[in-house]
Amino acid sequence: MDGQRLDDLARNLARRSSRRRVLRGAAGGAAAAVMVRATARAGTETCAAGQTDCGGTCVNLQTDLANCGKCGTVCASGLVQVACIDGACVRTDCAAAQLSCGNVCIDPKSDPANCGACGTVCASGTCTNSVCVPVTSCAEGQLVCDGVCVDGCCDNDNCGACGNACTGGLTCFEGVCDCPSGDCDETTPTPAPTTTPTTPTLPSTGIGPAQGSPSSAVGPAALVAAAAAFGAAAIRSLKPRNPTQ
Repeated sequence: MDGQRLDDLARNLARRSSRRRVLRGAAGGAAAAVMVRATARAGTETCAAGQTDCGGTCVNLQTDLANCGKCGTVCASGLVQVACIDGACVRTDCAAAQLSCGNVCIDPKSDPANCGACGTVCASGTCTNSVCVPVTSCAEGQLVCDGVCVDGCCDNDNCGACGNACTGGLTCFEGVCDCPSGDCDETTPTPAPTTTPTTPTLPSTGIGPAQGSPSSAVGPAALVAAAAAFGAAAIRSLKPRNPTQ
């Protein structure tokens, strides 16, 4: 085989190898595109109305026991019968006229904490036929405010009258906002009257300190000395005077 024919054979083999690589690359690219399109379709596929995709499965969150209310929330109990109703796990063994509120069977017609529906609280404390009934009369000393009995004597929001609120740090006491906060339950004793001792006033003798001072009381010795001095002065006044003096 001469050199020319050898060169031609090498070029033909190179062309064939290049074509094979191109075909393999094209086939691989087409397969990848098919997989991408399939994945995209799976990711964008939506469930029917009222259903939610939970881990690739379309479920109804309002009734599905394994996905009650949201994906992954399991509704199950080994003690009572339960069901997923309106997206909440509730017990189903209550009587026909009862409701399951917090997994507790209640009578909505008379329960003041769940009057007519779970969580409806009657401020008056009275539920009749699933309706909260306001009060019309209260015990002596109480007021009817917005259908509820309140103690007007000490209710800071209704002090003495409905709507009269105590503010500024005052507290309702006996129906009046005049008691400092925190002292209303204590009785303050009335202080005992105080007296100031007085010093008796002695008759004036004309000798010694002013009357009414603590030292104005004159003892017997002082009286004797004063009397002696007075007598001596009287005797001197009676003696005749020497004219030569």
